[in-house]
Amino acid sequence: MSCRALEKEGYPRPRIEFLGVFLAIAFIAQGCGKPKPVTPSSALQALADQAADARVCRGRAWVSVKSARQKASFAGVVVLDRTDSAKPRLRIEALDPVGGLHHLILVDGERDTLDWADFDSGVWRSGKSKWRGIPIHLLPHLLLGSMDTAWLGRFGYTAPQVSSQEGAETVTLRKEAGGEPLRLGLGWIPPGPRLLLTSVSTAVRERQGLRKVQVSYGRFGERKDRHAPQDVTLSVEPDFELKLLWREREWLDEAPDAELFRVPAGRQTGMKHDDLP
Repeated sequence: MSCRALEKEGYPRPRIEFLGVFLAIAFIAQGCGKPKPVTPSSALQALADQAADARVCRGRAWVSVKSARQKASFAGVVVLDRTDSAKPRLRIEALDPVGGLHHLILVDGERDTLDWADFDSGVWRSGKSKWRGIPIHLLPHLLLGSMDTAWLGRFGYTAPQVSSQEGAETVTLRKEAGGEPLRLGLGWIPPGPRLLLTSVSTAVRERQGLRKVQVSYGRFGERKDRHAPQDVTLSVEPDFELKLLWREREWLDEAPDAELFRVPAGRQTGMKHDDLP
């Protein structure tokens, strides 16, 4: 039946202009959902933007640690500070419901130290420079999910190379002095989608030989949460795993007091001292 015949039957004439608008919106929406082609410069810029956006945060998270010597899970109060990317800092407190302190983890990037106090067993473990082969100054960055190639150059990583495979991007950095490369995986994460850091992998050399290190990120936050990952898993072959699962957090504009990340006076009294593995 023609449009004129439909009009005679009392049906309104189709609004051609509305149909055109609908088709235009559908066409635009289809294009917006497709990731843009990635160039080496855009991949590096995506890492820089993500790192610049996530600098200081404080909140609560579920922390679990598994190794051959240790197994612990606890609700933690976490503070991460990377306002000075070369000297990042981290504090994790394991508290019970009434405020009792069971574990205290401190990373002081300025001194390049890591302290882990287990108040239940009365053991205070300390390390400097590296922990399980991982440079201590990288730990806060890894646990926050922010890795900017610009400041990685200050640690000897140079000449980033970008490769693409099956919708994922990989930025590979090598050290001038040699050694295993550092690989940063990026993926398209909705909404947007946005190109964000989804994994970090490398290998570290210890007395026992070469060990693979893998960090994976999941459950990315919204814009107000800096698009930061809420689930972080760090694993080191053959038997170590650290998980940080954020429950809530807030982002701060100013760096916390440096004393927050240093060993409290008197807390080591009466505790057995040991070296971190």
